Amino acid sequence: MSPIVPSILQAPNLRSLKISPNFFLLGERFNVSNGIDSLLRFHIQHLEVILYDLKVIEIIFERCQYLISVLFKFDRDSDEVELTNGIEKWFSENTINSTFSFGICFTIVWIGQKKIYIDKVHNNNIESVE
Repeated sequence: MSPIVPSILQAPNLRSLKISPNFFLLGERFNVSNGIDSLLRFHIQHLEVILYDLKVIEIIFERCQYLISVLFKFDRDSDEVELTNGIEKWFSENTINSTFSFGICFTIVWIGQKKIYIDKVHNNNIESVE
């Protein structure tokens, strides 16, 4: 990875990140599905990424604590219907009031409140009351 890339990714004021499908590291194409966790930072608020595997959603969700929106793009060879349905199902199960916008080869998610956070707060309140 170029020395400038880690510097930029560490910047505390970095709020938006677009990971291109043509992103190259040391002359080789970067595999977004396997290496996305090395690029994501907790303070990212808006993310654009090509989605090949639904498992990446959980990585994004865990790494980006302040995420507001995600634009998932699909390449022509992927099963767009399966990915779109998987995205909607995943965010419906793990967030409250997320909204979706669907288009040809993309899905935009405006992320609502995280259920994981709500569960943690709720469990902490129960424990502290007892």
